[in-house]
Amino acid sequence: MILRRLAVRDFRRFPSFEACFVPGLNVILGNNEEGKSTLREAISLALFVDPKTNSKEILGLKRWGAAEQFAIELDFEEGGESYLLTKDFQARTARLVAGGTGETLQDVKTIAARMIELLGLPSPATFNNTVRISQREMTRIENSKEIADRLQEQVTGGEQDVQASRVLTDLDKVLNALKSASRSNPGPLFALPQRIASREAELTSRTQALARAERSRGLLQEREAELRAMRSDLDEKQTVVKSCVERLGLEEKLKKAVAEEQVLEDKLEQIASEEDLITRSEGQLLHYSAVLAVSQQQVSEIDWLERQSNEPITSDAVEPATPPGKAAGPRKSVAAIGLMLTLLGIAGGFLYPPLFALLVVGALVVGWELARGQRASTDTTALAAQQAREKRRAEREDARRRLDVMLKEIGCARVAEFRDKRDAAEGLIRSVETSRAKLEAYLSAQTRTEVEQSRKAASKVVRDLKEKLDEPAMRLAQMDQTAYQRLQREVSEKELGVKRLQEEILNLRVDERASQIDVDEVHALGEELQELKEQLFSTQERQRVLTLARQVLDESRTATLVTARDVLQTEIGGLISEITRGRYSSAVLDANLSIQLTAPEREEPVSVALEKEPSPLSTGTVEQVYLAARLALAKLLSRGRRPPLILDDPFVTFDPARTEAVLTLCKRLSAESQILLFTCHEEYVSAADSMVRLPAVGDLSVESGSCQRMGLPAIARQSG
Repeated sequence: MILRRLAVRDFRRFPSFEACFVPGLNVILGNNEEGKSTLREAISLALFVDPKTNSKEILGLKRWGAAEQFAIELDFEEGGESYLLTKDFQARTARLVAGGTGETLQDVKTIAARMIELLGLPSPATFNNTVRISQREMTRIENSKEIADRLQEQVTGGEQDVQASRVLTDLDKVLNALKSASRSNPGPLFALPQRIASREAELTSRTQALARAERSRGLLQEREAELRAMRSDLDEKQTVVKSCVERLGLEEKLKKAVAEEQVLEDKLEQIASEEDLITRSEGQLLHYSAVLAVSQQQVSEIDWLERQSNEPITSDAVEPATPPGKAAGPRKSVAAIGLMLTLLGIAGGFLYPPLFALLVVGALVVGWELARGQRASTDTTALAAQQAREKRRAEREDARRRLDVMLKEIGCARVAEFRDKRDAAEGLIRSVETSRAKLEAYLSAQTRTEVEQSRKAASKVVRDLKEKLDEPAMRLAQMDQTAYQRLQREVSEKELGVKRLQEEILNLRVDERASQIDVDEVHALGEELQELKEQLFSTQERQRVLTLARQVLDESRTATLVTARDVLQTEIGGLISEITRGRYSSAVLDANLSIQLTAPEREEPVSVALEKEPSPLSTGTVEQVYLAARLALAKLLSRGRRPPLILDDPFVTFDPARTEAVLTLCKRLSAESQILLFTCHEEYVSAADSMVRLPAVGDLSVESGSCQRMGLPAIARQSG
C-alpha cells in the first residue's frame, strides 16, 4: 500500500491541512507540538475507527474552538488500484471509492473489512504492534496470542495449526464452562455437587419429617380433644363475662338515666316555682296599680309639697314690706340742704365770721334728719317681717291642701303610706323580672312542653333499663366485684391455655403434613440423587478426557509453532545483525515469543527483557531489537501485502553508527514498503525520497506543491 495524500479538517491543531507522500522513504519534519503525532493519529483513525463512535477520547481530538467535528481524507494505492477513503466525524459517515472501477462503499463494517484485506493485517492491534512504530512504544508488543496464531498460519502455509489453536481455545472454553462458578450460568462441575448436597439434605429432611409425623399424629388427636373441652369451658365463662359486662353497662346507663331524669324533675320543679312566683307577684301588683300609675313628675311634686307643708315659719331673712326710699330711712333732699348749709358756713366763715352760723344750722338739719330716718327704718322692718310670716303660713296651708288632694286620688292617707306602697310595687316588679330571667335560663332554647317530653323520655329509658336488668339472664350476671375479678382471671388463663394448645396443634399439623409426602416420592428423590451422582462422575470423566486431549493437542501445536518461531527468529536475527553491524548475530525466541540475542563473544544468549531485574542490554539495543521484531512481524504477518511503515522518531536513543545503519536499512526496505518517518532531526532529510515540512506553531499558512488527487470531492485543504 502506498499512501499518496492525507488531508484533515478541524483536527487537533489544524483547521485544514494536506500532506503529500511518494513511494519510498518520506520524512515528515517538524519540531515538538507541530503536528507529527497528530498526523500519525489521523492515519490510524482513517484506517480503523468508526466515525459513529461516541468515545469522548476520540471526539475530544476536535480542534479547540471548532464549531463541528473533524474530518479525515486519505488517498492511497494498492495492487495498481487507487482509492479515496473519507471519514467525517461530524456527519458520522465513511466512504471508500475505488478510482479505477468507481466502486463506492459506505457501510462502516464493509469498509473496515476491505481495509484489513488491503493492509494484509488482521486487526488494528496487529497494525499498532508492527507497522506503526513509536519510540515510546518500541519495547511493547501486545496481543502476542493473536500474533502467534497469525504467524503460525503464515509460516506453515495453511490454517491447520491455527485451527489447532482455535480448538485449544474452544477446549479451554469448554473446560472453563465445566468448572464455572458463575451465579448466572454455573458449570456442571460446580452446580452438580451443590445439587447433590441439596438433594441429600432434602432426602434427609423428608425422612426425618416422616418419622416426626408418625409421632405427632397421635399427640395431635389428644391435643385437639383437649382444645375442644377447653374451648367449651371458655365459651361458657366468656358468655358469663359478657353478660356481666353487659349488666355493668346497663347499670351505668341506668345511673346516668336516673341522674338525667332527676335533673329534668328538678328543672320542672324550678320552672313551676318561678311561674307560680310570677303569677302571685303579678296578682299582688294589681293592688298597687294606682301607685304605679303615678308618674315620676307627680312623685317629685308630692315630695316638694311635703317639704313645703312641713317647713317651719321663722323671721330670719324677712324682706322689707315697702321699697327703700319711700317709707323708711332719711330723706335725701333735706339731708342735702343741711349738708349744703354746712359747706357754705365753713367756706364763708373765714371771710365773714357771722356766716359760721350757717355751719351750725346745716349741722343741726343733717343730724335731725338722720335721727328721723333711723326711727322710720326700724318701724318699716318690723312691718315687713309680719307680712312675710303671714304669706308663708298661707303658702304652707295651700301645699297641705294640694298634697291631701293628690294622696286621696291615689288612695293613700299619708306620704309615708304612698312611699311604702311604691317601694313594695317596685320590689314585686323586680321579683317578677328575676323569676322571668331564671325561667328563661331553665328553659334555654326549649319550651316547658319540650322539657316535660324530655323528662318523660328519660323516665321511659329508666323504666326500660330496669326491666332489662330484671330479666333472668341479667339477674344471673349480677355478682360482686371479687367474684367478677376471679371470673376474669379464669377466662384469661383459659385463653392463654387455648392459645398454647393452638400453637402446639399448629406445629403438630406441620409435622403431620410431612406424612403427605408419598414414600414413592422419597424413593424418586433417592433415584434422582443417584442419577446426579452418575452425572457428576460422567462429567468428571469428560473433564479428564478433555484435559488429556488439550494436553496432547497443545504439545502437537507447540511442535508446529517451532517452525513459525524459527522463521521469525531468522528474520529478526538478520535485521538485528544489520542494525548492530554484526555485534549481535542472531535471535532466539521461546514459546511465548520472548527474544534472546546471541553474540560471538557470549556463550549464553542474552534476554532482551527480564521481569524482575534490568536487562543487561542498553536501552538503545533493546529498542533496536524490538524495532527489528516489529519489522519482521510486519513482513511475515501482512500476507504478501506491503503496508506502509509509520515510524515516529524511533532512533533517538541510537548512537550515530547504528542510526546510520538503521537509515540504510530503512532505505533498503522502502524499496518494498513505503516508509513515513516522523522526526524533528534534519539529518534524516538527506536519505529521504520526499520531505514534508510541518508549519510552525501559530503558522498554518505555509504553501508547497499541490498533491495529485483523484478528482473526487474532498474536504477543504491547506497545503503543507
